[in-house]
Amino acid sequence: MIFSSILLDKTITKPLYEQLVEGIKHAIQTKTIKHHDRLPTESELCALFHMSPTVVKQAYKKLRDEGLIETVKGRGAYLTTRPFLLKDLNTFFYLDDPVTGTRELRGKTILVERQKPQKTPGRRMLQTAEDEANYLLKKVFFYDYFPVIYVEYYYPESLFPKFTEAPYQDNSLFELIEGHYHHLIDRYDSTFSAGTLSESIALALDTKKGAVAHTIRTKVIGQNEEVLAYVLTYIPGEYLAYEVKTYDLR
Repeated sequence: MIFSSILLDKTITKPLYEQLVEGIKHAIQTKTIKHHDRLPTESELCALFHMSPTVVKQAYKKLRDEGLIETVKGRGAYLTTRPFLLKDLNTFFYLDDPVTGTRELRGKTILVERQKPQKTPGRRMLQTAEDEANYLLKKVFFYDYFPVIYVEYYYPESLFPKFTEAPYQDNSLFELIEGHYHHLIDRYDSTFSAGTLSESIALALDTKKGAVAHTIRTKVIGQNEEVLAYVLTYIPGEYLAYEVKTYDLR
């Protein structure tokens, strides 16, 4: 069983439910259990540790109060330790840029390919000619070992020749555009919408197909009004909360 390594001492004064909570937290810290793992039922824990249901109920209540587990009626209890990131909505596309203070996010490239000229979302948003190809770069960003954000980058081939030979693995979007290819960025135009995740993106984010997600679409505009890049950022909606600020202009 998942908690068989937890040791409880009935001879000390510390309450058993607190010992159980500490044991579960240790399992989280050592990554014995991870986000969205199903936890043993109350009856299973009672049988494992030979304790009363009251003790288990107290332990699970404390873990729920601390936001570490959630209970789904008819399905049981699940670990909810996926982290939350506090970011301004306008800067989500900065995720792979160290100078913005997001170094806790580790990016992993999962695909880079040259896309032939066709009516793809990338080509339409890049506003390229019908006979021009573009490059697609896909990355997943991790917080600790949690996949928290999925990003697709589209680059026009005319502005980014031999892209597969460029240092896209280690460089941020900005280092790649301005540092390696020497294009000057003028501004970023972003829109925000909600939808659901496709099977492939859900798999990359370790969540379920059709899960609610928030999408940020960003155009990177150059000084000559050309679209240097198009960026799609997906954040699982289950783990995203946002607040709206209003201002009194009187």
